[in-house]
Amino acid sequence: MEHYYRSNNKITSNPTIIIVDDDPLFRAMTADALKEEKEESYDVIEAESGEEALEIMHNSLIDAAIVDLFLPGMNGLELLMRIAKTKPDVLRILVSAKANKDQVITSINKARVHAVLLKPLDYPKFLVLLKELRSERSRMLQAERLAAIGELVGGVAHELNNPLTAVIGFTELLLKDADMESSREDLNNILSASKRAARIVKNLSAFAVPARKGQEEVELNSLLRAVAELETKKLKQSGIDLFLDLDQSSPTCFGNPTALRRMMTNILENAKQACMDDSSRVEGKGKKRNGRIWLRTRNNDDSFAELQVEDDGVGIAPQHIHRIFEPFFSTRDLKPGRGLGLAVAHGIAHSHGGHIMVESEPGKGSLFRIILPAAYTDTGPVAAPRNSCLTSRTVLVVDDEPGIRDFLNRLLTREGMDVTTTDTSIGALHLFKGGFVPDVILCDLRLPDMDGSTLRRKTAKSYPELARRFVFITGDTANERSLTFMDQSSAPCLEKPFTRDQLMDALELIASTGNKASKASS
Repeated sequence: MEHYYRSNNKITSNPTIIIVDDDPLFRAMTADALKEEKEESYDVIEAESGEEALEIMHNSLIDAAIVDLFLPGMNGLELLMRIAKTKPDVLRILVSAKANKDQVITSINKARVHAVLLKPLDYPKFLVLLKELRSERSRMLQAERLAAIGELVGGVAHELNNPLTAVIGFTELLLKDADMESSREDLNNILSASKRAARIVKNLSAFAVPARKGQEEVELNSLLRAVAELETKKLKQSGIDLFLDLDQSSPTCFGNPTALRRMMTNILENAKQACMDDSSRVEGKGKKRNGRIWLRTRNNDDSFAELQVEDDGVGIAPQHIHRIFEPFFSTRDLKPGRGLGLAVAHGIAHSHGGHIMVESEPGKGSLFRIILPAAYTDTGPVAAPRNSCLTSRTVLVVDDEPGIRDFLNRLLTREGMDVTTTDTSIGALHLFKGGFVPDVILCDLRLPDMDGSTLRRKTAKSYPELARRFVFITGDTANERSLTFMDQSSAPCLEKPFTRDQLMDALELIASTGNKASKASS
């Protein structure tokens, strides 16, 4: 979707700049310079006073305001302050022939101007500066927009993860009891739809606060070979050739291989669509030439590793390139799953301490460069021991969601465990005070009275043995504070919705540590 601006009651796709100055010669010279700019087409509006400028801006979408400090009536500083308050996205440039240092500082502090320029303007340098300011402002606006979307998505993800855990869990329980084939088919349909919803929520969470780095060194050449092995045949069927160009130094990064594969697959899918959308692939007699995609690795001075995805497809229009990482933004029809892939890829790169750069020209393809910090260690995770020592264990479930408490009670009781539930941290502390000594404490991280981490700290002061028996669960998978705690906590942590096997593995880890206190000693 293109950006459109209303300028002098006309709809235009060009950015509109207003020049506010009581000197008609300055207005004319600046307007001519802007209109003659070859790399960018600007629409220009002129105003003699601050009052006239405000009236114009009330009815027009303005990209930038160039304002003289000394104006008749309302001065330039007051005008810029009002613009900053009512239209903060407008780029604000102050110009003056005789502004002193104090006036410049005041303008920067009060009106938050983006630049202060002295007359007469050096127009070639001015046009370069304007382009740089607009580019920087665009990046900042995108970052703010993505942050706001991420916060919203995080809240939605948390609210959905809790009911999805109950729906998936109860459906799996019912499948164990279902006798009629028709019932099993219906339940499998429910389970499949619920898991699909869970995957969508995880994708949204990956955009809001992406998957955390795993404790693993990832060899990027192997990563791309694995991606290519999975995708080459499908790309060939779409008339696209895939080429590998791998750095002989075998660059590595420190991260989550599953997340990195998803990042590359998402970007590769975007490249595939770009090639398929390219009508220039049609050659003589209706024959189509194959599209081409290159996957590359590069080692940048041992500090950064680089992954590249290049295609010779349709390219990205300049007015779209700053929006391509926004969730659900797409220049194509919004078919299922479209509009989220690049947003997720951007989030995964960011979660690994990296970033993505895009170079593109309409009709000449696109190059995505993913820059990641290089790995400096080959230390991997230590696998947790697997033991079957859960039968007859006592489990306390602390969760404020009734559906999840009921599901966990049913599941763990079936597994031969003695289950007690409570919906608050205070309720758990009262049970401990009354002499209840569970073998495992399955605790939600986000609770209405005090969060799970606080409950564990309070438990450690009076019941240190119990503090070592916590397993945390959370649906707040897009909250950076929660994810940081989960990364740093010595206790097992599960993200909702979790599977039965994931839950049992976490409970076995606690049960196998040998920290159980005998009920006689309690």
